[in-house]
Amino acid sequence: MTKGLELALLPRPSELRMRDRGAFLLDIVVSNRGPTAIDPSLNDARLSINGEDSVYFALAMSNRIHCSSQLASSHSETTSWPGMGRILFPRPGEYTLVLSLGDVSAPPVVVRVRRW
Repeated sequence: MTKGLELALLPRPSELRMRDRGAFLLDIVVSNRGPTAIDPSLNDARLSINGEDSVYFALAMSNRIHCSSQLASSHSETTSWPGMGRILFPRPGEYTLVLSLGDVSAPPVVVRVRRW
């Protein structure tokens, strides 16, 4: 299922203030680097934050409507997740996010949340 799959996380912004967490947007990019079409479903994707699986992300994934489609070879698709900043980042600090699906993981990204 994950053969040829590549994942990426694009946090926007990667540095923010506590009061701006509501505007945080997390883009998930799924790319097919294999020779044949694949199902890019993220139903079983996991998001870890500082090494801990995010229960909130899992709940959001289970409540989201997923379309069953094929992703052609050498193509990518992006899914945006708005409004999760307050839930994912409860206090100021540095947060390392990693998205995983099966045996494939996106490179870690860091989000910094400042008090002011």
